[in-house]
Amino acid sequence: MQWKAIGFDVDGTLYPNATMYRRSLWWGLKNFNFLKAFNQTRIELRKQDSVEDFYRQQAEVLASKLDIEFLDAKNKIETIVYTNWENILRGIPLFHGVRDCIETIRSRGIKTGVLSDFPVRNKLKLLGVDDLFDCAICSEECGQLKPGKKAFLMLAESLSCKPEEVLYVGNSWHYDIEGASELGMGLAYLGQKKHKSPQIDLQFRSYDVFKAFVLKNF
Repeated sequence: MQWKAIGFDVDGTLYPNATMYRRSLWWGLKNFNFLKAFNQTRIELRKQDSVEDFYRQQAEVLASKLDIEFLDAKNKIETIVYTNWENILRGIPLFHGVRDCIETIRSRGIKTGVLSDFPVRNKLKLLGVDDLFDCAICSEECGQLKPGKKAFLMLAESLSCKPEEVLYVGNSWHYDIEGASELGMGLAYLGQKKHKSPQIDLQFRSYDVFKAFVLKNF
């Protein structure tokens, strides 16, 4: 099947995670107990095939873990994660060649989209790349976090493609590559560690390499 569009993960794929971790150090230490409980909450939610009201259930689970009221948990998530952490990303340097790569891809008429496990539209503005994508999908909105199939299906539908017509790019083997492979998407893995399966179409560390691959195969 000929690929017609490209989907990208965001965190760790468009910019280096190491830079984000350095910027987030004080924020992480200040909110250590909350973030520990929030991470446990996301692990529980990630195991579910579908969450009817994701934001409510996320706050309910977190409230139980922190022994606080539902509204307090909801407000903490909104403030600490969806506002404070997101703002840390403002102006964070992208991987070298990201903008040139995606602009070149789009100049060839290839659609591009992003898929993230966190609210993504404002994040793209903070990163300065909101003009580079035809769609921006947050898996929370469909009630199933990666590597669940729902978010990847939503990405393909938003790109007006069948899943197998989309080449997906990500840096997480489990959440990105294994998730996209379940639907037969093309797989481009940004990482150094070698894995045996699923079969990937490209493993790369440089967006110059990725751009050359796309121009050859689309």
